[in-house]
Amino acid sequence: VLLKRDWTRDHIYLFTYPRCRRIPNISPWSLKLETWLRMARLPYTAISTNFCSKRPLPFVEVNGRQIEDSNVIIEALTKEFNVTIDSSLTLETVSRNRAITALVEEEITPTLMALVLPDVGYLVTEEAWGSHLGRGITGWARRKWMKRRMRRQIASSVHIRGVDRHSYSEQTDLIKEGLDALAVFLNEGRHFCPLPSTIDATVFGHIACLIYAPTPDGVLTDYVRISKPSLGRFIETMKETLWPDWEETCSTGNMNTHHHYRI
Repeated sequence: VLLKRDWTRDHIYLFTYPRCRRIPNISPWSLKLETWLRMARLPYTAISTNFCSKRPLPFVEVNGRQIEDSNVIIEALTKEFNVTIDSSLTLETVSRNRAITALVEEEITPTLMALVLPDVGYLVTEEAWGSHLGRGITGWARRKWMKRRMRRQIASSVHIRGVDRHSYSEQTDLIKEGLDALAVFLNEGRHFCPLPSTIDATVFGHIACLIYAPTPDGVLTDYVRISKPSLGRFIETMKETLWPDWEETCSTGNMNTHHHYRI
């Protein structure tokens, strides 16, 4: 059943989490997908589900159908709208980008999730989703429910991948090793390929969450900015180019400030 009944043809409706005060979306997969939509210059409207959706977020509705999973969504929209940002990539580069995607989505981010699991209460603070959960007794109950729900979801995800069996220092080292590899792939370039491509949106979505959604002691943020400056510059360049409304989005909580900008 479509959530957006009065849809417009060839317009994409992105269903995702609400905005946060430090980062437009605290979900790496949601931030990746929205960044890609901007990079591909596809018309979209972001819609907060207010935590009511039974479907995994993010998902999109387009031309009367729903599509889940950020990678599947990107592939489907690329075909439907004839997106050409990856059309010049060689087979070797496509294979390389698959390896980078696996590195960030199957190693770095799951390990980061295990690292921040003890501090999952951050998600219900005012800097994250707290302002969307209501006030008074109702707000208190929703915060408690959300904290329990997210702890359960994150714990299940990291347990499947086995990263919860590592110590804090081992988890930190694993993430640093992944960041080292990303820096090698990037070298001193502005992008991971000669021209902006999907892999840039993927890396940005995941590593921006590492930088702007606080880790327990900030050591990983410092590691990117100080020890891997090329990676830090890449994140800032992507942010400035594709998210000129970053500050407005975070300060207002508006889901669609991009409608007022030329991106």
